[in-house]
Amino acid sequence: VPLALEAIGAVEPIRTTAVRSQVTGTLLKRVIREGQDVKQGDLLFEIDPRPFRNALQSAEADLQKVRVQLETARAQVARYRGLTADQMVSKEQFEKINDAARALEAESLSVESRLATARIQLEYCSIRAPLAGRAGQITLHEGDIVRGNDTGAPLTTIHQLSPINVTFGVPQQYLGALQRYRAAGQLAVAATPPGADEKP
Repeated sequence: VPLALEAIGAVEPIRTTAVRSQVTGTLLKRVIREGQDVKQGDLLFEIDPRPFRNALQSAEADLQKVRVQLETARAQVARYRGLTADQMVSKEQFEKINDAARALEAESLSVESRLATARIQLEYCSIRAPLAGRAGQITLHEGDIVRGNDTGAPLTTIHQLSPINVTFGVPQQYLGALQRYRAAGQLAVAATPPGADEKP
């Protein structure tokens, strides 16, 4: 006769994540509702992207401007290199032009970095689910100002449902029997939610 122990358990998600915004802006769209199941990568919220799109276009324009200046500076360096070899231009003049070209190369890298940051900021306007699960309470609505990296209440919380943990305790008097049966092999566990129609 198998020994069956009954115990009340608690269901706990393995992973829970608090969804927060990484940029500050106006909440344009709330795509999900409380209690909705979401898949990883699903769009949850959308923040007004216009200021971030403008910053991206500005960075792109700055990069084009610096690249044109850099092309001109490189052409000058090539031209003055030949003139310096023929001693028609002083070495100091050539070094000055060469230094200007190197400074523009460094500025180009700086603007490229700013452009990459602007792209990332624009991507952050679309807040997506970091994992599959069920959305909890939603604290903000369309038109509210969302603060970047706010330590207050999250926009929502997502609880992973599959797989999920079920923990339960059994009375101490059965500990010896449990250890004996467990040494012989893996124990079978059936978890049944409360309710007459629920099945293990």
